[in-house]
Amino acid sequence: MTTSIILVAGFLILSTSAFELNSGAGLLTSIVISLALLADFFLLPPLLIALDGDKNEKVIQQTVNSASATTA
Repeated sequence: MTTSIILVAGFLILSTSAFELNSGAGLLTSIVISLALLADFFLLPPLLIALDGDKNEKVIQQTVNSASATTA
């Protein structure tokens, strides 16, 4: 997170350049890094929960199957 914020700040400073190509590249890069950071915050936790949920369901199912096999 800190690295992304520092990169955004650096590229925003680059966007104040008088040379138009550097200015545009700096602004575009800072926007892209900001969007990637926001995507990490909002998309990664639900994805990890969904992936971990499938794993937990398999463990629960194996436990139930082994318990029913033991009682039968």
